[in-house]
Parts: sequence; structure tokens; C-alpha cells
Amino acid sequence: MGEITKNPMIDLNGVSARLKELEEQTGCPIKQINGQRIFGPPHDWGDEKPPRGSEIFVGRLPRDMFEDNLYPIFSTYGRLYTMRLMLEFSGVNRGFAFVTYSNPEEAKVAVEKLNRFEIIPNHTILAFISIDNCRLFVANIPCTKTIKDILVLFRRIMRGLVSVILCPNSKKGRNNRGFAFLEFDCHKNALEARKRFWPYNLKLWNRKLFVDWAIPHHLKSQCKQLLLKGLNTKTTSEALANAIYARLNKVTLLGLKIRGAEAVITFKTRSNATEAYQKLRGLSIGGAPLSVLYKFPEEEPINNGPSHGHPITG
Repeated sequence: MGEITKNPMIDLNGVSARLKELEEQTGCPIKQINGQRIFGPPHDWGDEKPPRGSEIFVGRLPRDMFEDNLYPIFSTYGRLYTMRLMLEFSGVNRGFAFVTYSNPEEAKVAVEKLNRFEIIPNHTILAFISIDNCRLFVANIPCTKTIKDILVLFRRIMRGLVSVILCPNSKKGRNNRGFAFLEFDCHKNALEARKRFWPYNLKLWNRKLFVDWAIPHHLKSQCKQLLLKGLNTKTTSEALANAIYARLNKVTLLGLKIRGAEAVITFKTRSNATEAYQKLRGLSIGGAPLSVLYKFPEEEPINNGPSHGHPITG
């Protein structure tokens, strides 16, 4: 493993030589694209990509650490598909990376081992599962609309939409409860739709619809999430994570997502969420007092079979 220093002056020629050596040793290509350097996938991997849930986020990295330093650490917990290190124009890293393992099980082990890991003396890093969200939430839909109505219309304006999920409405003449979940074929297409229409930039049926991310369904099976309200809009994920860890002992975060003045925090276990609920009340960040709530799962969706040959999943 290359020598780790705290000298802000980086020998870029030396880094390039070390990366070339790493490329030869591992059989993984290394290329730089738009402010990130991508390590992998291995030449012998094949066409099948790792399933969703296999990517982790690693933050608070020392700025002078590079792939030759990081690969031996990250690869201890599983086989790496890719490692994406974010870079500044100066050549130093931006303090975080995304690491994709061969499967979700390896990713979970990596989070457990790397979160709060002392990577150099007196410097710990953060790690949690990177949620590759492919689902949007849409509200203010007319209650008379069916899955078919929504699917046909939304496919005209959204790329990669594969299914629509509705919640049942017991009232006569009503087919939904005024909201729907849209499932896309990949995160990229969901992200494009969200960027285009969030929050009230979609007008259909003579009304404005609300569009935003939905929390992935697999995280809703148990109440392991908290909702923090009242954040300063300048609060970063790193600042919030540090404030949480200052109050909690041996708690593993699986996800942290800031949305305006709110944040959704996903914990590894129900007991972690309960401990956090009790200890985070009264927390203040940047002078802003926060309110802490449980993030309960939505009601179960309608799942009445395929429409136009596309599965309706929940």
C-alpha cells in the first residue's frame, strides 16, 4: 500500500505511476471521467452487473489518499466491481468515494467494518449503503385514475417507466388514494424524471402534481427510519452524520438523505432507530433545533397483475 501523508502538495506523476502499477496487479482498468476516477470493473467480470444494494458510500477520506491506498482496505471485505473516487481539479480527492461490491451481502459487511474505521491515526471514516433509488412518489393524482390511465400517459413524458403502483381506495368510483409510485428501469431514468418535474413542474388533468423520490420498498418492511425536520438548508450530509455519531454509540447508519429542510436516516436495526429517536431529541445543528419523528412505511399498494405486459410490482 502506498505511503499516506498529510502533505497537501501531491506528486501527481508519482500517483499516476502507482495507479498504473495497481492496474497491472489487479487487472482492473482505471479511467477518469468528469471529475471522478473509476477503478474497474475487472476485465474478467462479464456482462452481468451487481444487483441493487451492492454499492456503498465512503466519506471523510483523507484528501491525499488514492486508489492504491484504498483498494487493499476496501477489497478486504469482498470483491470490488468498481470504485469511483471523486476528484478536485487540483488532483486531490474530494473526501468521498462510491464502492460497488459483487453483491449486497459483501456491501453490508463492508459498511459494518468501514463505518467509523480509523483509516489513519486519529481519523475515522464514514460508510453506509448507497441507495440506488429507482422509484418516484407522485401526489395530487385524480382518485378516478387507474393504473392503465397513469402508465399510458406518463410513459409519453418519462423514459424508462416500467410500472405504476397505486394504493386501494374503498370509496365507490375511486381507484386510488390520490398518489402513486412510479417504478423505473434504472436510477438514471428516475433521476432524469425527478430533475425535470420536482417538485411541482408536472401539470396533468388541469392540476399540478407533486413529484419526489420514494424511499425504496425494501427499507419499509420495518420501522428503521427517522425523519428529521427543521434542518438549515446549508447542512451537509457529513455535518449531520457527525452530529448524529456524537450522540450515539455503536450505531450503524445504512443511509442518510437530506431533502431541503428534512433528512431521512436509515439505521441497521430497529433498536438503533429507537436509541437514535431517544437521544437525538433536542439536537441542534448550526443553531437550528430539529424535530425527530419515526418514518413509518406507506400502506400496501395494489398489486393486481400486469398491465400491457409490464409487471405491477410492490
